Amino acid sequence: MPRIILITGPRNGKFPESNCLLVKDPKTSILVDSGCGEENVKRLRDKIDAIVYTHIHPDHIAYHHLLEGKPTYIPVQDQPYQTLEELAKRYAPEIWKDWIKYAENIFKLEQPPMPQRVYESWQPFKIKNLEITPIPAQGHTRGHHILLIDNHLHLSDIDLTRFGPWYGHPESSIQNFINDINLAKKIEAKTTSTSHIPNLHTKNEANKQLENYLKKLEEQITKVLNHMTMTTPLKPADLAGKGIIYKKYLPGMETVMNYFETQMIHKILEHLVYHGHLQKTHEGYIKT
Repeated sequence: MPRIILITGPRNGKFPESNCLLVKDPKTSILVDSGCGEENVKRLRDKIDAIVYTHIHPDHIAYHHLLEGKPTYIPVQDQPYQTLEELAKRYAPEIWKDWIKYAENIFKLEQPPMPQRVYESWQPFKIKNLEITPIPAQGHTRGHHILLIDNHLHLSDIDLTRFGPWYGHPESSIQNFINDINLAKKIEAKTTSTSHIPNLHTKNEANKQLENYLKKLEEQITKVLNHMTMTTPLKPADLAGKGIIYKKYLPGMETVMNYFETQMIHKILEHLVYHGHLQKTHEGYIKT
């Protein structure tokens, strides 16, 4: 049975860092993601046989250059994106140049990790004796996966933080994120970890937190609905910057955080239209 060790970032995995997972058995050591801080990655690089990325997001691939030469596994959905410009145009097409500055300045990225090996959703793969089952969780990003390794489930960016689900890219989806959370609750595992909480959980603990996590999404949806009227149409940009998603924008990240918040509010508005709470007009959204 492998040993599971959560390697927390310098601020316990709080964004813009993340946690990594070290999985060891007598013959093999693998690292899941590389955003847990420069010193941690330097300390671990000579002790691991391979690295597996849950998805290609800056806080998960930071410091990957320190692991050059190690076998690197990434999701097949993320394989085509091999430059920062390609990633930027995927994640933030309207402000892609600002996204590149964000990736370079905050995460010191020059390029994504090269796809030496790819894995496919639901297709178990082995690294020596360790078997990994990648389970797609695409409400966050198209390439995002949670990983089942032996009797441990790593939820990656179903991260159980008080912020709640993050779905700020054009490809993200509220309904898919809800489905991902409900799927995670059903997967049998003895222990669970996430990329931004600094401890392991039992499955019962994780399921309780997944319920609370889902409530955070409901709170965001309610906040948006409470801002709407039956007389004045509002657009997503009208609601961004009012503390609905982010309480404040971090220094150096104002443009991209405003973009992400606007994307999330747009998805909430569309969600409310689908469920009959709002009407979409040429001028914006109004209550029905």
